Amino acid sequence: MSAAGESVLGSLAGQRKAMSDTRRITVTLPTPLAEAVHTAVESGSYSTTSEVVRDAVALWHEQVAAREVEALRRLWDEGKASGQPRPFSIDTIVARVSDGSKKKSRA
Repeated sequence: MSAAGESVLGSLAGQRKAMSDTRRITVTLPTPLAEAVHTAVESGSYSTTSEVVRDAVALWHEQVAAREVEALRRLWDEGKASGQPRPFSIDTIVARVSDGSKKKSRA
């Protein structure tokens, strides 16, 4: 198992600890992926096909979260690069949002 996989599984250990909190699902895979899953089990890298799928889903979940964090970092950097902050009024912001919503509903 990869180091990334171990870190993800370690972070998800609390979620996986209680087996009563699991749900059985059926997954259909293209033949090459199904063969890769079975090869991973046969080689001893994993104990069960379920373990392979859990690891794959955990890695996917970590990648999605990393992309979201990266997007937030980009937005943060764009905001910082946009210039000096100016005073604002929350009432003005709410009014702008409300005006935008009204324009969309008319379209």
